[in-house]
Amino acid sequence: MSEELPSCDRYSSGKDGIDFMKIQRSHRLVAPGIFVVLSLLLSLMVAAFSPLTKANFSETPVVKQASMICNMAVVPDRSLKPAQETVVGASFKITNEGNGRSFDQHIEMPFDATLVTGYTTFSDPGMWVNSVEAGLLRINLPALEPGNSLSGTVFFRPNPDNMPAVGKELSFFYYLKYTTGEDLPVFTADSIYNFSSALGYFRTQGITNGTCTSNTVKVSFASDNRNETDGKVMPLTPSETAVNAGTLVTLTGDMFIAGDLLSTWITNPNGQSTALANGRANDKGVGSLTVDTTGLAAGSYVIAIYGQHTEITGRTILTIK
Repeated sequence: MSEELPSCDRYSSGKDGIDFMKIQRSHRLVAPGIFVVLSLLLSLMVAAFSPLTKANFSETPVVKQASMICNMAVVPDRSLKPAQETVVGASFKITNEGNGRSFDQHIEMPFDATLVTGYTTFSDPGMWVNSVEAGLLRINLPALEPGNSLSGTVFFRPNPDNMPAVGKELSFFYYLKYTTGEDLPVFTADSIYNFSSALGYFRTQGITNGTCTSNTVKVSFASDNRNETDGKVMPLTPSETAVNAGTLVTLTGDMFIAGDLLSTWITNPNGQSTALANGRANDKGVGSLTVDTTGLAAGSYVIAIYGQHTEITGRTILTIK
């Protein structure tokens, strides 16, 4: 590679002593590396002073994220006896339905002042009780890969220093606090100006924190301990009702995960089931259904609402007079 350089010789007119210059051209070799450096600097200057658009950069990589489902059940599921020998189990199940793992996670489970903790059973040896204080139980969990689940049961007893009375209702639920995502190098428009990493062109993104809230299940103190379905079937409101044919009957249940997809059906006295309209629980985990009893023959019917992620069926016994 060569560069053409100007050169000049000095002359005198001899007559009037006026000097003049004769310009000539010559060539000099230039090292190729200089052009590489100059080209790079020019590219950076153009990028810095030209508008930055999405087309200037590669798309942000897709980050794999966990998607957590948290459900809760209680046993006994119908009633508890207010006695020291009574044991009530709050069972939880956590499922990762996303395409990335969850990690650095724990459960926070509030419990009523009329209860004290007893013992626990867990599905994984990496699960353990971190703390119990001020009516809050914290359980540390191991990382959870996509498609896998963790489960366990916390067993409580009535508090001998604050024994519950008949009619006292207990509610059980929990929060899962977790982290998901992954660190990825991303080439961004602002990194040209900020030089935010060692090379000045990359930053990392993709790590996020999440909270999964379980459904809420309830059970009340009564004269005895009564368990019917290990928490798999819970009563709707009303749990039983008798009406004349042609009456509209509205049923509700607050035991579902918020936004859960609900399947509903009615089973006639002969045991034949007919699907009803599907729906979703609201943001408070309440599902509702209105049934038109027009044309139903006299007898007892079962109306059910099932939460696909909650894995609990709400049930009402409907009697047509």
